[in-house]
Amino acid sequence: MNLIKPLIFWTLPALLINSIELVYYEFDAYLIQNLVENFSIGVLLFLIVEVFKNRLKSFWLIAIYVLHLSFIVLESLFYAGFHTFFSASAIYIFLETNQAEAQEFINTYVSYNLLIVVVLIAALSFLYKKFGILKKASFFSNHKWLSLLFSLVILLILKFTGYIVPNFTYITTRSVAKYYVESQKFQDLQISQSKSPDYQVSSRIDNKAQTYVLVIGESTTRSALGIYGNSRNTTPKLSQISAELNIYDNVISSQTHTIEALRESLTLNHLKASQDISILQLMNQAGFKTFWLSNQRPVGLHETLLTKISLAADEVVYTNTAKWGSKTPLDEVLLPYFEKALNDAAEKKFIVINLLATHNEYKKRYPPNFEIFTNQPETKFPSTEAFQKINAYHNSVVYVDYLLNEIITKVKAKDAMSYVLYFSDHGDEVYKDENFIGHNDGYKATASMFEIPFFLWQSSQYKQLSKLDLMPHRPYVTRDFIHSFVDLSHLKFDAYNAKKSLFSKSFQPDDGRVVGKSIHYDKAFKN
Repeated sequence: MNLIKPLIFWTLPALLINSIELVYYEFDAYLIQNLVENFSIGVLLFLIVEVFKNRLKSFWLIAIYVLHLSFIVLESLFYAGFHTFFSASAIYIFLETNQAEAQEFINTYVSYNLLIVVVLIAALSFLYKKFGILKKASFFSNHKWLSLLFSLVILLILKFTGYIVPNFTYITTRSVAKYYVESQKFQDLQISQSKSPDYQVSSRIDNKAQTYVLVIGESTTRSALGIYGNSRNTTPKLSQISAELNIYDNVISSQTHTIEALRESLTLNHLKASQDISILQLMNQAGFKTFWLSNQRPVGLHETLLTKISLAADEVVYTNTAKWGSKTPLDEVLLPYFEKALNDAAEKKFIVINLLATHNEYKKRYPPNFEIFTNQPETKFPSTEAFQKINAYHNSVVYVDYLLNEIITKVKAKDAMSYVLYFSDHGDEVYKDENFIGHNDGYKATASMFEIPFFLWQSSQYKQLSKLDLMPHRPYVTRDFIHSFVDLSHLKFDAYNAKKSLFSKSFQPDDGRVVGKSIHYDKAFKN
């Protein structure tokens, strides 16, 4: 009897929570794997506690039990919110986020049901102590070596069968360690310096004033834009100037998360080699004055990977920093800084504008006067929540449309040799192909997470000198963007590969377009 009661306490939470998942959700082999793993970890902890509980105070025994319950609950909540298992990608996001973004994440995915779960954990923990099983001896308490042997066997079975993979503690520990190693690698790179000593770069057009603008969107999927065929007119202003735009309809992001996606699109070797160069360093070495204007919130101005890339610019502006507290400014806060950059005395200017755009809590991304869509939208997953989220997403796209038109109008007014290129880092699934909002390619990836808008505006002076091969239907992955950028900005670059440039006559499409977690995009979605 002394053996059964504590064993039940350690294993019952996993049996209850994971069994409910099997009943409530669509069947998936992962759910069985997670049930077996959590049950086994419960048995493992029971065995270890039986060996050491006489040496541990009751407080520490209860703390271990509470952590065990909490991890099971967090896994379940993550699955409920994302319809996928807890993964290293989730850890990576949390390590690259900040208080305000974490609050947005909680508001989006965690309901008040979490409070009920917390109360349940507290109640079970109280019962753990109430039933007085902390210090009572059992069979394994008196046979410690046998207990340790069984513990080792369970660990080995979980490890070699792969069932350890979804374990919360295992994933967290492994991911944090990997994150630290990767961060150490970046310290050796010279990506924040103004220039890269490893590459030769120059401008093909030295005697002309040039103003080039790159606008990077956030979580904006192609199908949400009216100029890409959305049934709603979410891009009224861009639609009016669509004849002036080169609109590419087959461009996809290589990743579904900002840091990973922009690391690949803004650098040559994606920071995976000892030598690398970013588009900012390219332009610095070509004689341009560079500007980085961002409404993204850096974890710390000298800490995040994307921030490290941006620090190579001559002038860096972050409007969404800690001084704003929990408030997130609208993207229009960047416009005065953009006008200032446009009016800068430098003849050759390169300006990057990094929008917050349609990120996460969509309703916070636009002012009240952009509350355009309030009626019932089209979706395969009708619900009040889905209708509200889709409407908010489309309204935020209308706001992006306004901003892009403002940017193009201001550049056009300068009447100089210039271009404005826009693309999003990745897309979002918003109740289109899955009953889900967000971007996570760890399990149920959708086309919307990869399919991004990509279009180009050129001034008349730029068109006269430009020799771009403009083919709007080419299948392209932003992983190779730096080669397209070289053509677009009329640069000479010793590592340039014409086959990887979207604007080159020598362009060769990436076979299969492998993106995210080894997903063959064209096979998985296009066919």
